[in-house]
Amino acid sequence: MAVPFWLFRDASSGTPQERRANYRYNRTRRNVLPFFLFKWIGLAFCLLQSMMPLSRIMETLPPGSAGHFIASLLCMANGVAFAFACAVITILGAGYLYLCVVED
Repeated sequence: MAVPFWLFRDASSGTPQERRANYRYNRTRRNVLPFFLFKWIGLAFCLLQSMMPLSRIMETLPPGSAGHFIASLLCMANGVAFAFACAVITILGAGYLYLCVVED
């Protein structure tokens, strides 16, 4: 799995005792989040680095050619995937910080 959200319990519903128990359970499981955070950071870095050769290809090919079009599509797809990875990084980081800082 790419994101570890299936490892955590929903602490927003139930009785107050159930919510506290679920939150405590989530706090004990928070140590898996840095692994997934670094995994997504590595993926984002690879996506960003893969845009450089595509940009060079787009510079060398004449505009309007099929190769230029394909390279620009791949570059845009990498940009969208990079934006998605940044959103996942933000969510994982905020969740980890919240579970580390906020006490029951």
